Amino acid sequence: MRSQNIFTPKRKMSYLKGFSMFGVLILLLLLGLFMNQPGGPIVDSDIKINANAPADDTGDPKQQKNNVLMNDGKAYYLLKEEEGRVELYYFDEEGEKNLIRTTDIPFTLISEQDQIQFSNGIKIENEVDLDNILQDFES
Repeated sequence: MRSQNIFTPKRKMSYLKGFSMFGVLILLLLLGLFMNQPGGPIVDSDIKINANAPADDTGDPKQQKNNVLMNDGKAYYLLKEEEGRVELYYFDEEGEKNLIRTTDIPFTLISEQDQIQFSNGIKIENEVDLDNILQDFES
């Protein structure tokens, strides 16, 4: 009797190919699990928002330097609710108010606390912080 080798070269390649595919599948699954892990909240401590100060637009335009609007001669942005819409304003170094645009923030769908902040006015001191806030609320 002749002994038969059950692992012929063709069968060895087939098993090796199967194990390789299985290994690649496991690696892809692990990568998918790793990529979908929930992270903690992203906190940017450099964002300076003065949401508790009222943004009063009444009075003489030359004296329109109240709590929110006063910024020691520095330009800034203001997100404020006007007639159910959140509008973005830019204040230059002299306190001149310029409407940039009406945002896509759904004012009636955001939380009550956020509605209060937007009603009072949210002061933002730079474009990076502005982009972060707009991305958070417009998406």
